Amino acid sequence: MKLQLWRNATLELNIDGISVLIDPMLGEKASLGKFPMTDNELLNPLTDLPFGEEELIAKLAKTDAVAVTHLHPDH
Repeated sequence: MKLQLWRNATLELNIDGISVLIDPMLGEKASLGKFPMTDNELLNPLTDLPFGEEELIAKLAKTDAVAVTHLHPDH
């Protein structure tokens, strides 16, 4: 098993060759703006992904499933 934190709540879980993307937030840093119904003025996502667009595309192509554990405007 391998678990990789991409950012915030976004994780990639690999188990026996199966790749699951958990709570994907894939937009560029600050591309989603402020979240509604919060007092937080920060623009989301708060950080860049830890890899570039080419690697993101490659990772998404290998993703077998997506799990969403909670509802937000980002996923």
